[in-house]
Amino acid sequence: MMNAFLALLISLHACSQLASIAAEDVLTFPLLNEHSMRNRALVESNNRSFIRGGTTDKIIASPELLPVFMDYGAYYIDMFVGTPPQRQTVMLDTGSENIAIPCTGCDNCGDTHTDKHFQQSKSDSFHAMNCSQCFDGVCAADNDTCTVRTSYVEGSSWKGLEVEDYVYAGGHQENSAKNRFPLKFTCMTSNEGEFKKQKADGIMGLNTKKASFWRQMHDQGAISSRKFSLCVRKFPYVPLEPKTHFVGAMTLGGVDSRLDSSPTLYMDFDINNSRNLFAVQIRKIHVHPNGGSRLVGGTPDIDLSSDDILLASDDTVLLNKHGMIVDSGTTDSILPKELKPALDKVWEMLMGSPFPTEAVDMSVDELKTWPTIIFQMKGSTEENSMSAGFDKEHPRDLLVAFPPSSYMRLNVVNSKYVPALSMHNDFGISILGSNFMRGHNVLFDIDNSRIGMAESTCDYKLLMTGEAEEEFMDPYPTRDEIIKSYRQNYADFLCYTNNAFCYALWTLKLLPIVLFWVIMIFSVIENPPRFCKRFLRRRSIESEGDYTKLLIKNSDGDDGIMESS
Repeated sequence: MMNAFLALLISLHACSQLASIAAEDVLTFPLLNEHSMRNRALVESNNRSFIRGGTTDKIIASPELLPVFMDYGAYYIDMFVGTPPQRQTVMLDTGSENIAIPCTGCDNCGDTHTDKHFQQSKSDSFHAMNCSQCFDGVCAADNDTCTVRTSYVEGSSWKGLEVEDYVYAGGHQENSAKNRFPLKFTCMTSNEGEFKKQKADGIMGLNTKKASFWRQMHDQGAISSRKFSLCVRKFPYVPLEPKTHFVGAMTLGGVDSRLDSSPTLYMDFDINNSRNLFAVQIRKIHVHPNGGSRLVGGTPDIDLSSDDILLASDDTVLLNKHGMIVDSGTTDSILPKELKPALDKVWEMLMGSPFPTEAVDMSVDELKTWPTIIFQMKGSTEENSMSAGFDKEHPRDLLVAFPPSSYMRLNVVNSKYVPALSMHNDFGISILGSNFMRGHNVLFDIDNSRIGMAESTCDYKLLMTGEAEEEFMDPYPTRDEIIKSYRQNYADFLCYTNNAFCYALWTLKLLPIVLFWVIMIFSVIENPPRFCKRFLRRRSIESEGDYTKLLIKNSDGDDGIMESS
């Protein structure tokens, strides 16, 4: 009863409101994820059209492996800015180029972020750029500043001034600070929409344009290769205490193969596309009727030689009609509207109904039996061998499993599963979002115009401590497991932020135990058990006999209590 009361109390309260490990010159950083159903499409930013979504320190040109954390529907990392460094968190977005954080003076920029606004006046190396120095901004001649504005179709936006300061990513890693470099970024002066609500302070653009983080890092000599990688996994809610759960890793300057459970295989991307995005091509889409998620790594549970695998579409023109990109800043995946009839046909054959567009009421065990979608991505790299026996005409293509845990998401409120894969043309481009990337170590190899994928648990904790992460490593958690974990997380959060509440909580937990023993003790005293009565009666008789003997002994003149009295 008391435990139920505590759970209810915590639930109602909730409703009202590293160390580095070097491996072959690689540093790893963890990722954290932010859970919101926003598909951010950038519609206008200084005439761009793409999806979002002073010191002399020595620079070390080596890859860095960073921890990734969790935000609403996206993932973020630490970035330390200025001299001395101030921590900021930035959402990882391969669909845009700008790096932006809220700075002192940012008007109504939200109060849910992990850190205070960057205080530029406290950085000795901060530099506000003027019109002669504009890098990616537009000159505002009236005050000799460079302005940047960015908007998203779901209503979010931000604007600010272009500045420069020294930064490094990671923070907890021993060698991170050695990789500081001068970064040109935007100091937000205002923002709207989701940027006010998200956990991450700002955003880190990672596309192929000159202002993106990895490119500036490379151009400044902080990394020697034009490569970075993201390895992310699923976590069912946003921890209330920021950065308490690692949900993956980011590597700057290369890839950390220690995370991999299969060989890295590659798809091509068009580095010369006009939008400067990671544009890829889908060759075919297949459907495996019996679920599964592993094609190669660990113990494969998808048999590529099976005759049961169905072809949904091999129309490359249709599949890539509006362009196809890989975008970490978009939570869900979006395919062309024209594909829906073909996928519906296969789904009706296997499931008796079209691919869902609304919430589905089913159990987690039922979800596990749903089909797995297999994307066959256009590839040309000789290392590829996965498709050799599967598609002899295109033996160098890359196959990517997209299991039910990736294209369906549990709504804990009503216990229904919501589609995380849609087919529409609202954004004017198709997107393979972060749910497509999950369970893979994804290498963005700009030097060789390719994207590599290796199956992985993305367990940063295992990499750093040797102990495997235990919570929600299974991508199919039940509603009860999620609620139980969230309640505990919320109780921990309240204890962390309010010691008085923590003491009260522990008192309430101990109270039933104390009351139980008090009641038991009084019950024994008032009505002792039969064996206790017999024991007490015997001791009473023995005591009376001993006292009588003592009196007789003293009457004979021996020393004893009679004399001493």
